[in-house]
Amino acid sequence: MRYYGDCTLSEDNIGSSRRVEILIALIDEFIIILLILIGIFGALVYFNKVSLGLAILLVACLAGFSFFVIYLIYRAQVMKPLVGGESLIGKRGIVVGDLAPEGIVSIEGELWRAVSVNGKHISSGRFVRVVGTQGLNLLVEELDERHIEKSLS
Repeated sequence: MRYYGDCTLSEDNIGSSRRVEILIALIDEFIIILLILIGIFGALVYFNKVSLGLAILLVACLAGFSFFVIYLIYRAQVMKPLVGGESLIGKRGIVVGDLAPEGIVSIEGELWRAVSVNGKHISSGRFVRVVGTQGLNLLVEELDERHIEKSLS
């Protein structure tokens, strides 16, 4: 997402630099968990409370579980929103009430307030694509004939 004041414009997917940031943070957490487990079970082995084989097995199992949980967290962080206006970014709709530059559009059978991104008038019945959100309003741009034909075929 790109933020312009109180306006959010979408990129097609999350940027690669953002993915790397999330991944580095989660790997850091995994390493800390692993070091804590090794320290705990190392102390137990040192004081002969647990055998070395059992300690290695327990550390491997707990590290595998931690890795799985961290993978689920990563997947949730990079996932597109499923609800709200942000989930409509990239979707196509039809203008129900003229956009001059504000009006009503129908997207997936729901009526939304919309604002034309470039401020131009868009007539009722024309096709638009959602490019962002501004509060509770959708920011839309008009689709030209080439985009309409591609989406219909």
